[in-house]
Amino acid sequence: MATIIFTATQQRLTVRGPCPESELSHLVGALEAFGRTCPRLVLDVTHVGVMSRPVAESILRACHRLEADGARVIVRARPDSAVDRMFRAVRDDLTDRCVASATG
Repeated sequence: MATIIFTATQQRLTVRGPCPESELSHLVGALEAFGRTCPRLVLDVTHVGVMSRPVAESILRACHRLEADGARVIVRARPDSAVDRMFRAVRDDLTDRCVASATG
């Protein structure tokens, strides 16, 4: 079970522990709710050991929606951790899909 903590003074949403798909709605809901109240939100997942591809993709899609509405979201993961690698892979795939759909 993930623990989700919002620290208003730092505009930081911290996630600790496992992030199973069954809790995804809670995580995305918190991200969207607090992301709309902060001009710049830090999503800190440095205390998450592993993350599935669907979870990482849903988080990044929520971040893109917030950024489209004018918010800035910074995702922080431990460098070269499994979570960092998953976010990079998903980000690359989402970018490739956007380029492919734009070119036809």
